[in-house]
Amino acid sequence: MRAVGQDVAYAMPWAALKRMITSKYCPMELALMCERMFPEEAAKVERYIVGLPDMIHGSVKASKPQSIKKAIEFATKMMDKKMLTHAKHQAEQKRKLDDTSRNNQHQQQPFKKNNVARAYTAGPEIRSLMEEPNLYVPSAIITTMGPVH
Repeated sequence: MRAVGQDVAYAMPWAALKRMITSKYCPMELALMCERMFPEEAAKVERYIVGLPDMIHGSVKASKPQSIKKAIEFATKMMDKKMLTHAKHQAEQKRKLDDTSRNNQHQQQPFKKNNVARAYTAGPEIRSLMEEPNLYVPSAIITTMGPVH
């Protein structure tokens, strides 16, 4: 094997360069492993398809793309279509939710009791409402809710 310059290597076809590299750096007993170093287009496509999400995996595999570029283009179109469908579905669900809230405005509101006060304590222990709270400790502040007269 002779040494070739960079410009000669760029000018020669890929198959010839691959054969040259294989004959120089791959002994005969390792020749079978060299095929994995330079995978064929079909192997690249198959590995790409295996990594796709389940929702488009079957569609891309059924299209049987011949090149990795076609597989990527088809997968991108499918993902765009799925995302658009998902966005439309979300918008329809939101519209349905808005319609039900409009319809509920005519219904009577439940009866509310007046003069109801509730005390909530925030802290590890339960405090009596009769105790004086320590206002310097945030967990001891008591909140009273209800109408004040």
